[in-house]
Amino acid sequence: MASTIMPNALTTNYSILALPIYYAWALAPHVSLDSALLRLALGPLQDTQRFHGHSSRLCKPLRFYAVLYVVRNTPDHKWDNLNPRRPDLKEGLSKTLTAEQYGEYERAEAAHYNSLENFPVFATAVVLANLARVPVPELNSFVLGFGALRFLHTIVYVKTSNPTYTHLRSAIYLSALGLALRTIWRAGRALA
Repeated sequence: MASTIMPNALTTNYSILALPIYYAWALAPHVSLDSALLRLALGPLQDTQRFHGHSSRLCKPLRFYAVLYVVRNTPDHKWDNLNPRRPDLKEGLSKTLTAEQYGEYERAEAAHYNSLENFPVFATAVVLANLARVPVPELNSFVLGFGALRFLHTIVYVKTSNPTYTHLRSAIYLSALGLALRTIWRAGRALA
C-alpha cells in the first residue's frame, strides 16, 4: 500500500520533472534583486509613508513602490518597457544602494544569467539520457547531483563578496558542468 502512495525513487524517473524545477530555480535570484530594490525603496519611504495606512511589512505591492522609487531616481523619471534593462536604471541603483547592496544585486543578476545559460546543457543531458535509456537510478542521481550543485552555486554566487571564495564558486560550477557533460557523453555512446 505504501509503495502506491510513495513511488520508489529507484524506479520512478524524475528527470523530466527536474527541468521546470531547475528553470524556476534559475529565476530565484530575482528574489534577491527584488530585495535590493525593496531595501532601496523602504529606506526613504519607511519613515514618511505607511503605504496607504498599512505597515510596510504588511503591504503586498512593495515591488511596485520599489520600481517607482528607482524610476523616480532616473534622469527622465520614466519606466521604459521597450528597454527595461536600460543602463540609467542600473546607474540609478548604483548611486542609491550601498556598495554592499549593489554588489549583491549585481551578483544575483549574474547568478540568474549563469543559471539560464546552463539550462540548455542540463536539458540536453536529461533528454539525451532519456533517449539513450540510461538507467533510472543513474539518471535520478545525475538530476539530484546537478540540481544540488547548481543550488549551492547560486547561493555562493550571490552571497560571496570575498574574492577568495570565488574559487569555490568556480569549483562548484565545473563540478555541475562535469556531471552534465559526463551524462551527455554516456548517452551519446549508448546512442552511437
